[in-house]
Amino acid sequence: MALTVQEILQGYNIQGQVLGASTICGNAGVRVSNDGGGDQNFFLAIPDCVPVSNSTVQSCVVNVDAGSGNISCAVYANSAGAPTGSPLCQSANTVSSVGLNTLSLSGCGTLTAGSTYWIAVSTNNNAIKFVRTGDSSATDKYQTGTYPTFPTGGSWLTLGVFSYQFYLNITDTGGATPTPSPTHSPTPI
Repeated sequence: MALTVQEILQGYNIQGQVLGASTICGNAGVRVSNDGGGDQNFFLAIPDCVPVSNSTVQSCVVNVDAGSGNISCAVYANSAGAPTGSPLCQSANTVSSVGLNTLSLSGCGTLTAGSTYWIAVSTNNNAIKFVRTGDSSATDKYQTGTYPTFPTGGSWLTLGVFSYQFYLNITDTGGATPTPSPTHSPTPI
């Protein structure tokens, strides 16, 4: 895709996205309520964030279907299909309400275009239930621990039965890996 001088001056990256624009990364599409998750000291993670260009994280959004209490969100890098290492960042404990809850995140560093990131969520009680839908192809993982300290290593076990409505609000910082375009060579005469 060739960019015009006007587009370059307006701050477009190679994929035609506006630099600095906020986008959603994760699973914003789940709308079926099925009252799930929310077990105390249970850390639930979904691998649904794959940014299309380098980005910074602004916040985590968690859809709560029922209950009240504190929730927290963290972002993990991916290794061999599971969250790995320490969280890249973690929200403060936030009092939840039914509906979409936005938890501020900072210090995640830059999320790399095309890489998978895990959104992990936990709560301080068994009353909070998250919006989810049955999905036999889901790749969600879990680990136990002590709320609000997210795990730093250990084995994440596969649930694989639900899709949860968790996502990140991210800001495009550019640096997407461009898709190569074919080059044209003159035909010899």
